[in-house]
Amino acid sequence: MKKLLLNSMLIFAIALFFTPNSSADIIPPNSHKLEQCARVMNLEEFPNIVLIAQDNGPMSDEPATYQIENNQCLTKVYKYNSLSIYWANKEEATSINPDNLLLENAPTYGGYVDESNPLIKKEIEYSIVKFEGDELGLYISKTIAVYIGAAEKIETFEKPISPQNILSNNQQALEATPDKVGQGNTITATDAATSTTAKKGFWKKMGCFFKKLFGGSCS
Repeated sequence: MKKLLLNSMLIFAIALFFTPNSSADIIPPNSHKLEQCARVMNLEEFPNIVLIAQDNGPMSDEPATYQIENNQCLTKVYKYNSLSIYWANKEEATSINPDNLLLENAPTYGGYVDESNPLIKKEIEYSIVKFEGDELGLYISKTIAVYIGAAEKIETFEKPISPQNILSNNQQALEATPDKVGQGNTITATDAATSTTAKKGFWKKMGCFFKKLFGGSCS
């Protein structure tokens, strides 16, 4: 009986873990949710192209794709997936050319932060830029941080001077908005950090559940 119950609970745990938006939505004690929205703001300046989001994940046979709309939050099917952005000519809007990659691991969900952290929302605005030779890039042009009981913080960023500067400029832009007012330390502001912390917290809770189920205790 115990073996049957254990197998059933293991199946349930695995199903829960691989359900979209499940384990990453578990907010640990002494934490609160951080909303995050990343969007592209100037698509209307480039009427002859479209942006295509490719959602890659280990549980998908084929990547999911969708066309990005101007000023709309980027989304993923599953929080632990990676989202890449490509550009394409309008007449080729359904195909992805690997050479037209603009951004890898685009930020989408925010996750959570420590309860002492007043940050509750982050907005990341991307803009398309054209370089010499018609090469396109996607850079962070503005970030907005919203805090509890404090004025929001808005940071704007200049266009990169060359394609080689985009990656470092975007990283600096993300780091320029501290998660705590007056402090520069980040708790869980990126998808990568959220993913790691959420996974560990989820399995720790599941382990505790099984210990209690069979008469044990959680330290």
